[in-house]
Amino acid sequence: MSDIADHLKKRAAEMGLDRADQLAEIQTYLDSLYPGQCRAVSLNDGVLKITTPNASLASELRLRQVEIQSQIIDEVSSLLITIA
Repeated sequence: MSDIADHLKKRAAEMGLDRADQLAEIQTYLDSLYPGQCRAVSLNDGVLKITTPNASLASELRLRQVEIQSQIIDEVSSLLITIA
């Protein structure tokens, strides 16, 4: 049975299914800073995409990106902040 579980775990990691947990953790952190004002959209190849409808908040996120990166998971190498 453990062979099947190991195989499923390996396939989930290959497909990036663990990113949902990482995004939830990141979203919790962002909500502690800016409740309901921005959203962690995706995490692909170390790039975290954050979106907000507020241009001034986007600027503030860009200014604080080094601080934000230091507080979230290690897999994030850069931030992409968009206004939507």
